[in-house]
Amino acid sequence: MAIDQTTAAVRSAIEDRAAYLYFLLKEMRGACGDRAVEAAKRAIFQYGQAKGRASERMESPVDFVHHQMRPGRQGIFDKEVVEETPARSEIRFHYCPLVAAWKRLGATPEELSLLCDIAMEGDFGMVSEAPFTLRIAASIARGDSCCRLVLEAGKK
Repeated sequence: MAIDQTTAAVRSAIEDRAAYLYFLLKEMRGACGDRAVEAAKRAIFQYGQAKGRASERMESPVDFVHHQMRPGRQGIFDKEVVEETPARSEIRFHYCPLVAAWKRLGATPEELSLLCDIAMEGDFGMVSEAPFTLRIAASIARGDSCCRLVLEAGKK
């Protein structure tokens, strides 16, 4: 798939963000052990909450889909809407610039999974005040062919 210059530039910026997380986590784990992982998760969750509060309020899984599929954003993660209803929606990401960067940096499979878990806290934070839940049903970082974000009405 050919990508335009803007998509390439945004992917590059996300890869830089991924590198920051990778190196920060390595240093923090060396100094603080596993406490660093929990601190990173909390910080990224708070970042997601701030993003969610700055965005238009999401009332249903469809709102999350519309937020994710805004013009110019689809190609960055090569997103595909698989289902879109007020009760349940699913988006698949066929490319992840974060995982691409972490792999280039030499992350192990365990590190890829952990880094993805930390990064996804931003998405969980973004929807934490919405009346629906987010579940990660598959992940490129764990070796799946795509990331599957499933949103279901109601809180669990």
